[in-house]
Amino acid sequence: MSIKACATGASVFALGVLALLLLASCASGPRYSTRYSMQLPGTDRGRACVVDCQRNQNLCEGNVRAAQRDCKADARRRLDDCTKSAQSDYQGCLGQMQPDWSEATKNNVRVNCVNARDNKVNQCNSDYSYTSCDSGRDCDASYRQCFQVCGGKVRAERVCVSNCDQAR
Repeated sequence: MSIKACATGASVFALGVLALLLLASCASGPRYSTRYSMQLPGTDRGRACVVDCQRNQNLCEGNVRAAQRDCKADARRRLDDCTKSAQSDYQGCLGQMQPDWSEATKNNVRVNCVNARDNKVNQCNSDYSYTSCDSGRDCDASYRQCFQVCGGKVRAERVCVSNCDQAR
């Protein structure tokens, strides 16, 4: 292959990568978030009610944090147990080798044992990730609902937070 052919191939490759990057940036589009403004109730009773809402929100957030902490500790323990099991399986796999086997056969067994261990460790990481620890509980939504029940007003506004120039 000539140098010119390599340079042309590299240029085509670079253009392809650039095109993919441009497509990826276009596909992301604008991202929006909802912002809330709140107006306190007009009565003393309503404002006292809102204090209870705040107290309940604080309890909710504390419960969510405790549940996430417990979940992460459990996931960490399960991940440790799983990776120890993978290592034990690996050692058992290597123990199957016989002294009279050829070096090529022993190397194939080692490779298979390593691959099996790595696959199990990857599965452990997937099965026991922290992403499963998100409670999905929305203490803020509960607070806003309570706030309105107390007589307060909640106004939601959808605002662009990124890639806003693509919203037009």
